[in-house]
Amino acid sequence: PLSLSNPHTYVKFAGRISFLFGFWGLFVFFKIEHTFKLLEGFRYVEKFTVMKLILVLFLVQETIIEGLASRGIISCIPHLSGLARGSIINCCMVMVEAFILGVVNFNLYNRHPKVLGKNKRSLKN
Repeated sequence: PLSLSNPHTYVKFAGRISFLFGFWGLFVFFKIEHTFKLLEGFRYVEKFTVMKLILVLFLVQETIIEGLASRGIISCIPHLSGLARGSIINCCMVMVEAFILGVVNFNLYNRHPKVLGKNKRSLKN
């Protein structure tokens, strides 16, 4: 449970603040790009859409697993509480999902490079 005497509360609070700053940074990036058109032809929208999806997915997943663990649905095993086991499950799922979404992101960003400006060089050059 979250309480002011529990150090886990401060770690969770710092994690949520970090998430919000990351999300805010993506929106600032989009606003700057929309205003100044600095990255035309670089397919940044698809890449950052996947990045936002990753941020939201991880936060929702962590909240669900933590709720299940705190209600005792994720049971404890010897030498490991339900919350610790939930954290291990969450970390394993995040690693697998990050790999899969990273591969998807790489393929979206590098599959069909667009032609740049007047000299018509591709992004792979």
